[in-house]
Amino acid sequence: MRILLVEPAYYTRYPSLGLLKLASYRELQGDTVELVRGCQPVIRPPDTVYITSLFTYAWKPVHQAVTYYKNMFPRAKVVVGGIYATLMPEHAALSGADEVHQGLFEEAEDLPPDYSLVPGWRQSIVFSHRGCVNHCPYCAVPIMEPTVGKIKVKSIRHLVMPGHQKIVLWDNNLLGATNWRDLIAELKEIRLPVDFNQGLDARRITT
Repeated sequence: MRILLVEPAYYTRYPSLGLLKLASYRELQGDTVELVRGCQPVIRPPDTVYITSLFTYAWKPVHQAVTYYKNMFPRAKVVVGGIYATLMPEHAALSGADEVHQGLFEEAEDLPPDYSLVPGWRQSIVFSHRGCVNHCPYCAVPIMEPTVGKIKVKSIRHLVMPGHQKIVLWDNNLLGATNWRDLIAELKEIRLPVDFNQGLDARRITT
C-alpha cells in the first residue's frame, strides 16, 4: 500500500515522533511511505493518509489538512490521530476524517523512528516508558496514556540513532518509572547530551 503521513502546519520545534514510528511500522509491512508537512502536492496518490495532531488549540491546521487531502484523494482513507484527536475525538470527527484514532499505536511504540524522512534532524527523541504515577486532575497524560508502565522499553539504546548528537527524553515523569536507575545508567554509557524535555519531578529527588 501507499501511505501518506501528514504533519499539519502548526508550530512545533520537533518532528512528529508518532508519524516517524508509524512509518517504520508500515515499512515493515512492505508499504511505501511519504511524509509531508501541511497541505502540498505529493509524489504518489496514497491508499491511506495518516494525519497527526498536536495540542487542542492547534486544531484548525488539522481540519485544513483533512479537507485538502480528502479533496485531492477522494478514494483514500483518511485517519486522524495524536493528542488533539485523543482528547477531543468528537471535535476531531467534525474534520470529515474517515477515522479518528485515540491513544497510542502500541504496535509501533518500541520501533526506532524512521529519521530518514526528516533529513537534517540530528536528535534522538525517546520515551523510556509511558504514563505518570501522579494522575494530577489538570493533566491530560492519564487520558493519553492511562496505564502507567504498561508500555515500557527495557533499553533505549536501539532508539538512539548513530550519528545523532543529542537525546531528547519525552517521558512524562521519568523518576516515577520503576526502571529509572537502569535508564540513567544507560544514558551514562551512551555518552550523549540529554535533554530532560518534560522536566523532572523534584519531589522524587532526595540527594
